Amino acid sequence: MHELLVSKLIIIKILEMLVKTSGSNKSIDNWQPGLP
Repeated sequence: MHELLVSKLIIIKILEMLVKTSGSNKSIDNWQPGLP
């Protein structure tokens, strides 16, 4: 169970890094509601 939580945190961090690299803050707003 802990592995699932860790994997989700890693995915979220990767998405945040990609958004920061792109420089678009709107992308993170579109991603968060889509996360399970």
